Amino acid sequence: MKFDVVVIGGGVGGLTLALLLAKHGKDVALIEKDPQPAPLIRCFKQGGLWCAPGFHYTSSCGEGEPLFFLLNYLGIFDRLNLVPMNSTGFDRISVDDKMPLELPVGIDMVEDVLSSRFPGSRRAIATYITEVRAILEMKSLVSERLREDSIFSMKRIHQAGLREYLESIGAEEELIKLLGYYGEGLYGVGAEEAPFDLHAMTVGSYFQSPVTFRYNSHELIQGLVDRFQDAGGTLFLGQEVVSVKADDNRCFSGASLANGELLESSQCISTVHPQHLLSLLPETDAFVGYRTKINNYENTNSPLMLFIDVENVPSEYIHSNLYSYHHPETGYRNIGVLSYNPNHREGSQHALAVLSNPLELFEPEENYRLRSERALYEEYKAREVDGLLEAVKTIAPNLKIRKVVAAATPNTYQRYTGSIAGSIYGLKRSVQLPRLNGRTPIKGLRLAGQSVNYPGIMGVMMTSFVTAARLLGVQQLFEDLRKCV
Repeated sequence: MKFDVVVIGGGVGGLTLALLLAKHGKDVALIEKDPQPAPLIRCFKQGGLWCAPGFHYTSSCGEGEPLFFLLNYLGIFDRLNLVPMNSTGFDRISVDDKMPLELPVGIDMVEDVLSSRFPGSRRAIATYITEVRAILEMKSLVSERLREDSIFSMKRIHQAGLREYLESIGAEEELIKLLGYYGEGLYGVGAEEAPFDLHAMTVGSYFQSPVTFRYNSHELIQGLVDRFQDAGGTLFLGQEVVSVKADDNRCFSGASLANGELLESSQCISTVHPQHLLSLLPETDAFVGYRTKINNYENTNSPLMLFIDVENVPSEYIHSNLYSYHHPETGYRNIGVLSYNPNHREGSQHALAVLSNPLELFEPEENYRLRSERALYEEYKAREVDGLLEAVKTIAPNLKIRKVVAAATPNTYQRYTGSIAGSIYGLKRSVQLPRLNGRTPIKGLRLAGQSVNYPGIMGVMMTSFVTAARLLGVQQLFEDLRKCV
């Protein structure tokens, strides 16, 4: 079968990219190895409760913001039931077991709250907020200040890491720790390595307009799938790409599926983890340098997540996240009790999700290959789950926990999403390495997804838009988008 473009990976980034291309008349094949699209964020039901493994809230959906325009342009905004997060404390952040700082909605309100908690850094906070605003405006898809080189390269405005920048403007250590830990939870990179523009784009967008969806990720996923198929796109579910084909001139020629089928094309976009893509490339010396380059990047944190049945969830957890950072005595770097969705779906309630990043790497299942060792792995997993549950009872003693209905380890995430070691945000974006761009050694094969540019729903959708603009022409796509303004 021949297509204009083949897209590998049916997550939100792949779905968005495929829809944009199909909307402009391209014959697109979208391939996802899981039987259902977007396995990282798709809810599943366990113990009679809906469990959300990868989506709890997003940002930039407010009127005049990037996702507002992009979702309208894609024709799915009206299908989404947006629910605002708690306006007085959408995120509650505690470091070293101190009283949580409640972040209100609105960047001006955030500045006031930060200044009240850290009066000695008032001037630094004002400078920080001003710079966050400027970066949000510069990177907006519909900004009048937008330049082609700015949006395509997503160039770093600050070469320094977050810590170095905050120190340079006179921020006190406790403020640096709070913003650093908070950002790490949202994009997976510590304050020493995180580029400031990565921090500003991600954290700043949440300051502006944090929202969730009434039925979690279901509305977004189904809207993207329906619009893609309405536009004539072809969706291959439960089909795994086992190799990428290139001709003698190193031009992309097709993607081979596990069932033996070859999808021919001259253009391919891979939204899967870049280190997974390496396993699909031809085994030739021509790609040794590229393999070395990609493998030099570290992965972001891998999560251990619990889904728990709670009796009468307290109101402070409804549409509000509790993040508690720095727990060396418990073995966890951070623990997040994620916002509870009180809305029923198909007559069933939602489980309360708890996310953590263990200080030590979670043991891979490969260490327990023999059937006789399987029981040892289950015992190890149960100990980790029990340990996290005890830590949750410490930071959230008012939760009346009935039981754990499901647990997702880094091994679970790797198995279902293909992300190496279960890394929740893909590769680290670090000031210590060049920012990964979309180019590969194969002409016609490009990278997209959250390892390129920015993570999360907003990040992958913006990256997909930028990638589509490269194929369709920047003027055409941006003019079409601005008609939604």
